[in-house]
Amino acid sequence: MSAFALDLSVLRLLKDRKKYERFANMIPSGTVNEQTAALIKRFGEYFKATDAQSIKHAEFWPYLRTRYPNWKDKDVEFWLALTRPIDTPNPVGLEDQIITNLLGTELSNKTLDFIEKWKAGGEVELGEALRATLEQYDNSLSRKVRTANAELSWEDMIAQETNDSGLHWRLSALRKSTRALRGGDFGIIAMRPDMGKTTLVASEVTFMAPQLVELHPGDFRPVVWLNNEGPGTRIISRLRQSALGLSISELVALGPVEAKRQYIEVIGGREDMIQVIDVHGFQSYEIGELLRKKRPGLVVYDMIDNIQFAGVTMNGGERTDQILEAMYGWGRNAAVMHDFVGLATSQLPGTADGIKYPPQSALKDSRTGKQGACDFIITGGVDPAAPNTRYIGMTKNKIKREGAKYSPNAAYYFDADRGRLVEPTEDD
Repeated sequence: MSAFALDLSVLRLLKDRKKYERFANMIPSGTVNEQTAALIKRFGEYFKATDAQSIKHAEFWPYLRTRYPNWKDKDVEFWLALTRPIDTPNPVGLEDQIITNLLGTELSNKTLDFIEKWKAGGEVELGEALRATLEQYDNSLSRKVRTANAELSWEDMIAQETNDSGLHWRLSALRKSTRALRGGDFGIIAMRPDMGKTTLVASEVTFMAPQLVELHPGDFRPVVWLNNEGPGTRIISRLRQSALGLSISELVALGPVEAKRQYIEVIGGREDMIQVIDVHGFQSYEIGELLRKKRPGLVVYDMIDNIQFAGVTMNGGERTDQILEAMYGWGRNAAVMHDFVGLATSQLPGTADGIKYPPQSALKDSRTGKQGACDFIITGGVDPAAPNTRYIGMTKNKIKREGAKYSPNAAYYFDADRGRLVEPTEDD
């Protein structure tokens, strides 16, 4: 690409206000000539002075002439040649190439800057700084030219609500209380330790796994369970029990061949439809890379609190609750960016013991950080007088189904042997 063609392509890119705001400061020194660099500054001034969302030559040229009233004929000829073609869009795919190059140059410049500061003895944690910069680069690269504008046609909106498209819960109380889960939804499931949190999540994701096959025909979008607590083998066992609703002895009676066949059939036709990945000691950027490769439709963060956060907290905080707020915000952003449903498990503190429906404020190590970063919070409570019952409530519900109760406040029998919460009967 000639220098003139590159300059023109950059101007065509930056004539859009949204793209200007995002990319104008990323043009590396020397990439465009001096006149184009000056023109980019004039773009910024024009956007500040007007409400225009895009620069059109017929409207921009008079403004430009007022800034340079002493141009000679050769100057006018040059600037006309540079600005007149900006109304023509760039060829399809060229802007992606330009932005990728700009992001790569920005990454290189930041990396060299960090290294120079480190060599000079500056106060910089080199490894952490490089990881955070690379994570930012990867996130920007995945979005490329996509702007922040959200688009949803009236037809698609009505179809979504009419068809109730998305992932549906196994538990009827949750199914009746919320609309179907869709990509970008992010929620928390919280209980006291050893009270059935894994069972509840396993029961739900084994019910949702085959729905992912229906939602994404011909496109493999698995369930990814990021395990950060005990051995992953325990989760796999629980998933198999939950999927089939069978105890270990009942699975043994079936035999490994038949049990495996039934399991694969129930979860969507592939044994790897639900993947348990041990991420003990992983940092957030490593998990981000894993999610990009796996392309999941549903992710279980178990537990997100234990993931080592490699980014920089936007609130500048160092307290546990501030760091967790950043972590949960990171988890929600990943769900939006990669279009999957995110479920984060969390614990309730000792103050929630014996409470059927613990309040939103009961989330462990959090003031309002976790609560603010999610769309819904499901809690499971236990009454000492009924140890085999789990009380399912929702302390936050931004995906409430129209006309439904904000929280179901429903009681279920906890069948630990079969990995299920059992629906109550009319006689109960």
